[in-house]
Amino acid sequence: MRNTWIILILTAIVAAGIYYYFTRKAEHAPYDVITISNTADSIKQKIRVFEADDPLEVYYRDSTWSLADSSKLKQILTNGTSDSVNRAYREKTFFLTYNNELYYDMELSKPDTAVAFRINFEFAKENDTMFVQGKLQQGNKNISFRNPMMRLYKSFVISYNDRLPDSVKNDSAREYSRTQATKIVTVIRP
Repeated sequence: MRNTWIILILTAIVAAGIYYYFTRKAEHAPYDVITISNTADSIKQKIRVFEADDPLEVYYRDSTWSLADSSKLKQILTNGTSDSVNRAYREKTFFLTYNNELYYDMELSKPDTAVAFRINFEFAKENDTMFVQGKLQQGNKNISFRNPMMRLYKSFVISYNDRLPDSVKNDSAREYSRTQATKIVTVIRP
């Protein structure tokens, strides 16, 4: 009789362990790392980086980045050349500014939140143009990029048209969006 109870208790413990193993959620990546390297210190001191989770519109007014509801974007890389960002996101946009004169926005889609990204930015000034270049590393995969920074107006709005929900779009807007850019910058004159 005693052996029957021991077998029954062991079976219940094994069943609970199997249930826990198969119903646990997948672990997210601990964090994504963003670094600035191979950049002159005089340039690094003038770089500011902001982040937004999948924004529809982002406003810039007098050196302040905000969303449509006037909430300010979170600034990262404030105390050095390396920082980490929230681990559980699907889409994120980074806004990089140089000396409140130039900016670059980088849209990032994460296919799986369990995978960690490492983003390395480099800034280089060539003639009169500031370039952002770097690598996006996901495990053993690397994506390299190089783009010029754009002029930073006193007040403007960046609209991401491809992110608008279907409920907002009407039939004519859908037709128009096929030929329209996915991102529009609208300068606001004071």
